[in-house]
Amino acid sequence: TANAEWITGMDLSLSGIMIFNVEKNRVTEPRETTIDVAYEGAETVSLTVKQEAGDPPAFTNGNVKSSVNTYTMDLYPLNKELPFIRMSASQDYIDELGGTDEDIVADDFEYFEWLGSYFYGQTLSSMLADVAKYGDQLDMTATGCQPITDYVLYAYHIDIEACEATTEVYRFPVRT
Repeated sequence: TANAEWITGMDLSLSGIMIFNVEKNRVTEPRETTIDVAYEGAETVSLTVKQEAGDPPAFTNGNVKSSVNTYTMDLYPLNKELPFIRMSASQDYIDELGGTDEDIVADDFEYFEWLGSYFYGQTLSSMLADVAKYGDQLDMTATGCQPITDYVLYAYHIDIEACEATTEVYRFPVRT
């Protein structure tokens, strides 16, 4: 058994082989845990898993408040100078897309490309330049939400000229 929730998928079904997953370290300090392996008729063996410090996250959030049909949140990018996209969607919508970072970014870019060409006569790149955010985003409020529904505010840095995401999608769940 693993003694940390960042060790998952423990598989001992193959003789003499132990398979498990180690989640990415998202904190700036190293961490370690033990895995205890016990078989009937054998001594328990403890293995130590050590992981280097992780990179600080590109985004953090705070000051989250929700009500029946709204939520408010602050978003803090680590690098205040880099452009980023921030959006909100229901968890169900994200799941319908496929739920991966690639699915989310592709859907956003498709939306921005449609919006830019249909309403403003703009390319995707110029539309991204218009909608990109910089610096801390305080008291962002999502209104018109469905009651008792899981939502996700998400953000990722972008390269405006290349029209691509440059970080993973950081997700901040909230329930109305």
